[in-house]
Amino acid sequence: MDEQPLQKMSTQILIDIKEWRGANPRATYVEIEDQVHKRMMQLEAQLIQEAAQESPSREWGRGSGTDAAQCPKCAVRLTRFWGGLKRGS
Repeated sequence: MDEQPLQKMSTQILIDIKEWRGANPRATYVEIEDQVHKRMMQLEAQLIQEAAQESPSREWGRGSGTDAAQCPKCAVRLTRFWGGLKRGS
């Protein structure tokens, strides 16, 4: 996992929060918490995405030699599906 983009993103979050606080000196604790949370969710999403991309299970069915996962209830092999059907179809 490449740490540099995550560190850059973390630094930018700190800069953004400091700027926001400067522009909003009378912000309540809840407002500050909301601003921090919004930015941290972006960092969290990036970290999860990078961690998932490193997982060998993302290679199912691509000739990787890794067997697809099975449904824990019925033991049917799970397959990839990338859309094509609409809900209610």
